Amino acid sequence: MGLETSVTYITDLVAANPAEGDSRTEGDDHLRNIKTALAGSFPNFAGAAATPTEVELNAAAGVTLGTVIASKNLTADSSGVTKDADFTAPTIRSYILDTNGVANLEFKKTASAENWLKVTNQISGQNPKLIADGNDTDSDVGVDILSKGNGNVKLLPQGTGKINLSTGTAIDGVLNESDMATNSATQLATQQSIKAYIDNRHFVSSNTTYTGDDQTIANEAHGITLGTPQAVQVYGRCIAAGGSIGYAQNDVVNLTAASPDGTNDHGIMARIDATNVSAQVAQNGIEMVNKSDGNVQSMVTSEWEIFFIVTFYG
Repeated sequence: MGLETSVTYITDLVAANPAEGDSRTEGDDHLRNIKTALAGSFPNFAGAAATPTEVELNAAAGVTLGTVIASKNLTADSSGVTKDADFTAPTIRSYILDTNGVANLEFKKTASAENWLKVTNQISGQNPKLIADGNDTDSDVGVDILSKGNGNVKLLPQGTGKINLSTGTAIDGVLNESDMATNSATQLATQQSIKAYIDNRHFVSSNTTYTGDDQTIANEAHGITLGTPQAVQVYGRCIAAGGSIGYAQNDVVNLTAASPDGTNDHGIMARIDATNVSAQVAQNGIEMVNKSDGNVQSMVTSEWEIFFIVTFYG
C-alpha cells in the first residue's frame, strides 16, 4: 500500500505514491500528507503569497557565510544591518552608503593589483593603524593621499596632539613669519618666511664702478627694517678682461679700510645707518696687494667695481 505513515516535511513524501491500484479511499490521506509536508517545510509562510522566482530563490540560497545557518547571523532590512557577521574576502563592487543613501566610501579596482591598504584596530592606549600591504615583491610600498582638484590635504591633530615624523620633535603646525617672532620649537617655517628672514638681515648692494679718488661710492638703501645693521664689508670685483693687479676677471677681494702701506691717504671706508650704506674713497685712491708678487699697487678705476654686504645680527 503506497501511503506514507509519518510525514513532517516535503522530503518525507514518496514520489511513487500512490501506487497504481491503491484504494481510492486513501485519497484524503494523501492530500493531508501533502498539506502537512508543505506546512512543515514552510512554517513561516502566512498571509500574502510569496512572489520570488526560482532564479531569485536559487540566488538567495547561494549567498551564504560558509553555511546557511551562518548566514542567518546577517540580517539586513530597511534600517540597515541589524546583526554582525564575519566576512572572509567579501567583494564590494563600488560604494558603501551612509544612512541617507550617499556614498560614504568608494572602492576602485586596479587591474592586476598587488598592493592594498590594511586597517587595524588596537588595544587601549594605542592608535589604530592604516598600513600599506600586499603581495608586491618590492617591500617598500608607501601610501598616497590625493586631493580632489586643488583641494588641500589636512592632518588635524586635536587638542594638544602633534604630528610625529617617526623620530625627532613632534610637529604641531607651520608658520609663515618673516621675523620668526614666535620662536616655536614645534612649528615649521615656510620657504617664504625663511627667505624673508634671511633677506631682512643681509643686503648685497648693486655693483658700482670705481671712478676716481676722494669720492663717495653708492649711497644705496639697504632695505633692512629690523634695525640699524651692525656690520658692513666692502668688496672689489675685477672687471678687466685681462685681469688686474694679479687677479683674474671676476675675482673678488675684500677691501681694507686703510692702505696696505700703512699710510692714511689710501683706502676705502664704509658707512651704514638705519637706511643707507655708502663708502668714502681716500684722497689718493685705493691700494691693493698684488696677488702675484705681493707688491702694493693702486687700483685702476676702469678695472674694478665696488659692492657691499650689509648684515643685521639682531
